[in-house]
Amino acid sequence: MATFSDISTRIRQELSEQAEITFSDTELFNYAKEGAKLLYSMIATMNSTYLLTEYILDDLSYPTLTPTVTTITLPTDCMFVDEIIINYDTLSTKARQTIVSEVRIAKYSGIQGVPTIFSRLGTTLEFAPTPNDTYNVHIFYVPKYTEPETILEDFGIDDTFVPYIIEYVTLRAHNRNDRYTLVEQMFLNQKGEILQTLLHKEDPKMMVEPTLTNFPYLQARW
Repeated sequence: MATFSDISTRIRQELSEQAEITFSDTELFNYAKEGAKLLYSMIATMNSTYLLTEYILDDLSYPTLTPTVTTITLPTDCMFVDEIIINYDTLSTKARQTIVSEVRIAKYSGIQGVPTIFSRLGTTLEFAPTPNDTYNVHIFYVPKYTEPETILEDFGIDDTFVPYIIEYVTLRAHNRNDRYTLVEQMFLNQKGEILQTLLHKEDPKMMVEPTLTNFPYLQARW
């Protein structure tokens, strides 16, 4: 994954400014963080597979469910859960997230078996039916975006999208006197369709019309 240090020379080439005259490195670094955060949001919404992380405990084991433990606390950096797989010996039951109310969980709390549904309540996952044995739980989630604090820290985005960070910085620098939300809009108008194709979302139902009030949070699996 690229850092600002890796791309700063190319950014200055795009701006035709090899030294700090009009734009300081600090200013361009801040623009790069804006662009990376915007791209991260788009990736998380359109194709989260680029960002998926599996929840593994500090001792390198997986969270477990038992007849007396029916909840799991999510990691602190979890933005949203993408998929949960519950394993038991050779049995693998996939439970994609569905809208499950607390009442529905409570309704099935007296039944024991392989957990097949879950509901997120804040930072906690509740499962049902009540486990009838011990189950390893594989939780795949998209972490919250963490901005790099220095120019040597990576942006946390696959290198495939680094050219778009550079393009965002260039656009932002040339429009530095405009509100950044307007620059985001210009960027989405110019690159939104290309990014959708890159993220393999050609389905017409997934088409996004970028506007300031309709950010592309379309059909996301939250």
